Amino acid sequence: MRQLLRTTLATAFLTLISANADAQHYDAGHSLEADQHDERAEGVEARSTASLRVRWQDPAGRHDPRIAVKLLGINDFHGQLSPRTLGPPNALRPVGGASVLAAYLKAASEQAEGPAFIIHAGDHVGATPPNSALLQDEPAVDVLNTLANKWCIPFKLQRKLPDFLEPYAQAGCNVVGTLGNHEFDEGASELLRLLTGGNHPNGPFLRKRWEGARFPRALSLCISQRAEHQQRQDTVAALYHQDRWRCADRRDRCSPEGDADHRDSQRRRRPAVRG
Repeated sequence: MRQLLRTTLATAFLTLISANADAQHYDAGHSLEADQHDERAEGVEARSTASLRVRWQDPAGRHDPRIAVKLLGINDFHGQLSPRTLGPPNALRPVGGASVLAAYLKAASEQAEGPAFIIHAGDHVGATPPNSALLQDEPAVDVLNTLANKWCIPFKLQRKLPDFLEPYAQAGCNVVGTLGNHEFDEGASELLRLLTGGNHPNGPFLRKRWEGARFPRALSLCISQRAEHQQRQDTVAALYHQDRWRCADRRDRCSPEGDADHRDSQRRRRPAVRG
């Protein structure tokens, strides 16, 4: 009986010590449970903040008419054409994909009170799944081409205009994009081909001739090694006449020297596919 009592007391004591240690560990904020709790709280707060409408008006323009504009921003698409599956093994469901994203963007544009603009903030291509990468990411660019309205013109036509006219060439276009580091994964020449048209040496792929993007791109950090002057954010004309680029804030990844090894590894990893 005494032995049973001693065992019971010892077990209770060890349980109490363990519980106190777990509580202290949780309170320290370094346990997995604490991190997950913080992530959930931050997620709720972030979603609440993101749902708030932000309004600002210059006092000097209080008598001017108000125009409602909706900006629909996306980033890091990375050629995710097909949906992914999420959920437990016995209840997997498709999530995302180009068709779902395009449907959301189109519906949100149609519901806008005024003009709506679809803006992608970079990394639309590069580091993509095989169904986009093996086709040189032309399908990823086509996703935004299908969302472009009738006022959007092929980029290769825009670049033929004088520099001072380029900012006004696509004023009515509803799609605009910029460049991330992954747009330079295969170098500036391939990026220009993807934007302005022309078949890849391993092509053609889905189209007899690739026509490029049907929407403008804005660059502010990329400058030409030849011109060596900062490009205006509202025009990209000068960049398309240069064959050597560097990126002002990513010299190691965007310069021809720093990018050479990465391009070689991409070529070795990506098999040739002919359409």
